[in-house]
This record gives sequence, C-alpha cells and structure tokens, in this order.
Amino acid sequence: MKKENNIRYDILQTAGMTIPGKFLIMKKETKIPLEVIDKIMVGQEVMIVDRLLSSNPRWTLQPYFTMPKNKEKYVHKYIHSDGKEEYVHWNRIHGKHRKIVKFECKKEKKKIRDGILTFNHFAGREDVMCIRVDTSHSENGKGFLYQIKSLPYFLTMNPSYRNEAFSSSIYDIYLKVDSEVAQAYLKHQEMTDNAEKVQS
Repeated sequence: MKKENNIRYDILQTAGMTIPGKFLIMKKETKIPLEVIDKIMVGQEVMIVDRLLSSNPRWTLQPYFTMPKNKEKYVHKYIHSDGKEEYVHWNRIHGKHRKIVKFECKKEKKKIRDGILTFNHFAGREDVMCIRVDTSHSENGKGFLYQIKSLPYFLTMNPSYRNEAFSSSIYDIYLKVDSEVAQAYLKHQEMTDNAEKVQS
C-alpha cells in the first residue's frame, strides 16, 4: 500500500505535500446525469430545515450555543422520517419561514449543479486528475486545499458529488497532468487490480 501511495505522489510532483484524498483519473469517469440533482436535494432540504430549526433564534442559521427549546417537536412537524426515508413537509412551512428555506435550498442546489457541471466538463479528459479530499475531520485536508491552489497545474475545485450524496466538506480538486502520466497511472491501476484478483 505504501508503494502505491508513493507512485501517486511521484506522478503529481506536489513538492513533498501529503495528499489526504482519493485519486480519480478523469479519463475513466463518465458524466453524471443532471437528473440526480433533484434526488440529492431531497436529503439536502432535510439537512437545511434541521439546521434552521437548530439555530437560536430559530430559522436564522445563526450559530447556537444552546439548543433551542422544543426542537424535536418542530423537527417532527416539518420533517418526515420513518427509518426508511426522510423528506420535508413543505405543506407545513409557510410565510417568511418558507421563503427562508426556499432561499437556502436554492443556494444549495446551485452549488450542487455547479459541482456536477464541473465534473462533467472534465469527465473523459486524458489530461486531468481529480483528488477528492474530506476536510471534515482533517486539518491536513484544509491545509492541502489552501496549498494546492497556488500550484501551476491547479485548475479548479468544487464541493463533491458522490454516490447521490453531497457534502460541502468534501472537495473535488482538478489538476492538469500530462496525458502520458495519466495513461501510465491507469496502467499501474490495472496491473494492481489484476494482481489482487489473482491473489483472491
């Protein structure tokens, strides 16, 4: 495993930086259908409403130091959850509260759409690599995001789409690489996969 990591670092030539993420060669990736955005948003709407109900004062998204009273009562009122699925009871949210939720959902949907469009733009490219970095539990991840922006082969970064879920703490970072490097990396991956199949 250590040997494989060293190969990855050599390919990217990142001046000795530790890379806390998963690697994707965009040549192997396919475009994500935009229809999945609506599926993702069902979960994001629940998260947004829960966050607004956790704010103090409620519906403000202000940082809170004590949980608002009766939060669970409001959660049960506005969010359906039966252990199998969760969704927002939109017919129970009215007036300015509805406007607040709709506005936050609109911003979230734009972030998701922008991230997927960026992924689709680079999908299939031989000269682009993506690093997927989770910053939620890693100071190294946050530092890496800051460092990599200054590198000459940095292209862009977006919050990441993955497995029909979306998290603003996970970023897809796109890097320009030589197409021959990408091909060599793919060949190395194929050899590694074949070796693991033989051993199993």
